[in-house]
Amino acid sequence: MITSSILDRFLVRPSGVPQMPYLVPKNGGGSLENILPEKAAKDREKLRAFMENVKENGTAVRLTKEQTSQLSARFDPNDMTYEDYHAFVDQLCDWGVLRREDVQYVSVSPLAEGLIPLDFAEPAAVITQASNDRHFDRSFSSSGGNVLDWTRYMATFESLNPDTGSFERGRSAILFGKLRDVLEMMR
Repeated sequence: MITSSILDRFLVRPSGVPQMPYLVPKNGGGSLENILPEKAAKDREKLRAFMENVKENGTAVRLTKEQTSQLSARFDPNDMTYEDYHAFVDQLCDWGVLRREDVQYVSVSPLAEGLIPLDFAEPAAVITQASNDRHFDRSFSSSGGNVLDWTRYMATFESLNPDTGSFERGRSAILFGKLRDVLEMMR
């Protein structure tokens, strides 16, 4: 959420994408992370807690046959609207597959489809060796409704972990992987 105190320090400029502005420091110096250090620290702590939870509990998705049948009857993994996708993710939150605070990392935004909230813990650069012949990107609209193939692709991304010096799946890739696993169960 953008508060008036943040707007006092930034100019809002259009990004070229309708209704998706970006913030530019008014004083011409400093990064957002330097201007909002409390948020940066909180974001890093949330990511650390998420990754610890993954280490302890893994990423396996467990659904009953009844739950899988309910999803299969309601959603087509290869043909979903954004509203269908949003409802699908909401259902998985209700069942504990995803946490509500994590849905923003799988392109479900309360603000606008495709708008990614500012999170200082998310890596700026991610890589994948997967082919992107369908031109998928982070926004749901790039899926063309084929959520299964889109989540398969989005789950392949890795980023450099500065602590270990190796490439690893981050929060978004892990969460997209959970969605992919559920969609494959529905087939």
